[in-house]
Amino acid sequence: MKSLTLYIKGEFFKQIVEGRKVSEFREIKPFYTRRLVGKQYDVVTLINGYAARAPRAVLTYLGYEEIERVWSGETIAKPTYAIQLGELISVENYLYDILKNNLCQADLKTLMAATAKNSQQTGSQPTGAESP
Repeated sequence: MKSLTLYIKGEFFKQIVEGRKVSEFREIKPFYTRRLVGKQYDVVTLINGYAARAPRAVLTYLGYEEIERVWSGETIAKPTYAIQLGELISVENYLYDILKNNLCQADLKTLMAATAKNSQQTGSQPTGAESP
């Protein structure tokens, strides 16, 4: 399975995992042109951060289109690739289960305390945490 890997900010990662965002945008530059134009992908792997255990999501790749988009803090529309995201296949290293199962606040605190205790005993980072 051929994967297009993109690194994204946490707020956008959360929106995609929750199904509220269905496209990821990249300004048209030579780097993304080489990665997109004339290439075929099966899935898109989105990674939130650069840590070994950074949250990641795998979604089906539905292609891309070229659009004009006004970026945050800009006043002029710029040529942009709109990468279309399909079905969510998997999520790793993310507190997705909490969102999916709608755990109550008490359950969340218990889970976080258990995760923190476990990480202190093993010397590892809690799931979804990034190294400083």
